[in-house]
Amino acid sequence: MIDIIAVDLDGTLLSSDSHTISQKNRDALSKAHKDGTIIAVATGRPLQFCEHIIDDLAHIDYLIASGGAAVYEVKNSGFDIGYAKERASFTRIDDGSADFDTELPTKVYDIVNKYPILIDVHANDTEYIQRDEVGKHVATREKIIANLFEKLTVVDDLRDILTSSGVQKFIFHEVSVDDYETVLRQLKELGGLMITSSYGGLIEVTTERATKSNALRFLAQKTGSDMAKVMAVGDSDNDIDMIEAAGIGFATENAIDEVKDVAQFTVTTNDNSAVAEAIKIAKGIL
Repeated sequence: MIDIIAVDLDGTLLSSDSHTISQKNRDALSKAHKDGTIIAVATGRPLQFCEHIIDDLAHIDYLIASGGAAVYEVKNSGFDIGYAKERASFTRIDDGSADFDTELPTKVYDIVNKYPILIDVHANDTEYIQRDEVGKHVATREKIIANLFEKLTVVDDLRDILTSSGVQKFIFHEVSVDDYETVLRQLKELGGLMITSSYGGLIEVTTERATKSNALRFLAQKTGSDMAKVMAVGDSDNDIDMIEAAGIGFATENAIDEVKDVAQFTVTTNDNSAVAEAIKIAKGIL
């Protein structure tokens, strides 16, 4: 039996419009949940950008957010038919040990702020952007995240956030091809960072302690599960460590090659119900 199913969102559970979950995926997760399997969403998104998805699914037990920087227990009394009876509630259960130390966020910001790059900061379960960048965020991100600014907190100066405790993650958008390698090199030189990218022009930065695999191990220990009976499905480089750590790992057909290289199986694309196919295969093995 599968103890835990961990699924990435963008490029994995969600179709390419970043919103739709196929009925086959819904049915497969619902059936597994009813059979006693723990269902976890493991995503680079912060809490605010996951709430509506989990409300809609109504059978998620845990949320690994911000690339593993935060773990939440989910309570949702909704129906298992694609919509929720009432909104889910989220209780953070990790100990915050994956948060940044107080000095490192400012060093990261100082490197990136020299370039024409849009900056998000996840801190204390909230996502922040700077007021003078609002127009650029609207232009580049609302096509991906509906009602974007209902989910963001706008501040005059991000530095005020960086100097407090509880900083979990940076997301850098619109990194140009010309600047990408230089920014990446400078960030790596700081040390102590986990640096990944979900798609071209975007860089995500957490501490090296904040990974999906560490969060998944935490969940396995908390629930008395065996990592050998954990399955994980993903598509991008922030899924690699999770897929390696799981007893059985799946890459979607649309995944980058590095994910396919570490996965035991490559299933269909995210637009063709990859999660449902992966669950079917895993049930025949675990």
